Amino acid sequence: MFENYKKLAKKHGKIYVSWLIPFDFEISREKTPKKAVPVSMFSTVKYIPSKQIRHFREKKEIVGRIAFPGPIIYYIRKYANSYILQKLYKTCKYFFFLQPTPFCHRFIFSDSFKETKFNYISMGTSSTAKIVPKKLFIQNALHVSQQSDKLALSKFLSNFYKLEIKFLRIHNQKLTKNEYEFIVEEGNIEIMELSDVFIYENGATAKNEPESDNSEVNAPAKKDEKLVVLENIIKYCPKIKEY
Repeated sequence: MFENYKKLAKKHGKIYVSWLIPFDFEISREKTPKKAVPVSMFSTVKYIPSKQIRHFREKKEIVGRIAFPGPIIYYIRKYANSYILQKLYKTCKYFFFLQPTPFCHRFIFSDSFKETKFNYISMGTSSTAKIVPKKLFIQNALHVSQQSDKLALSKFLSNFYKLEIKFLRIHNQKLTKNEYEFIVEEGNIEIMELSDVFIYENGATAKNEPESDNSEVNAPAKKDEKLVVLENIIKYCPKIKEY
């Protein structure tokens, strides 16, 4: 083995090594030229003077070719769940370029947030925040509590790309049937808490007005404010355990 090593050293030139007592065909690292660049990360690999290294400054885009046709790729990313979509993003940045959809495990929409804040697992914002996230993919939980505006969630829904949530908590909001269906359409809801929430039929008009203290609790809804019955609310949540 030593003889083979010696022959290779004579063939390819002396090499720089990390130990202090080298063989006659080796050079200790202490004697390495100042202007020398290692060929690789290993200490025993030969060094080459930096003058002999060519620097390529030209910026060239290398476009990868995907084996699947465009329509199939579109179908995959359009109907992929959060797990598959994250895998695609890790595979190639091209998918995130086509569909820049950030993921959020838990999203909180509340008056208590003056500005958008986030950490590694959750994000919080409000209708008054200057910077508002867009095209969000909510994976686990959605908590909404906007006291100042009963239509805040209705206005903010366009910033969501999709919701695969299991836990839903909404307080003091007004929604239409289509907006509610968008929130729960994946059918993964297990725990849902709706407090002071009014869900109107699609043709109804939800007014952003505070509830009158003198109004009767069991007063019937007007024609233009027809509410969705409880059965139609629950039927979109086949996995529900607690309501």
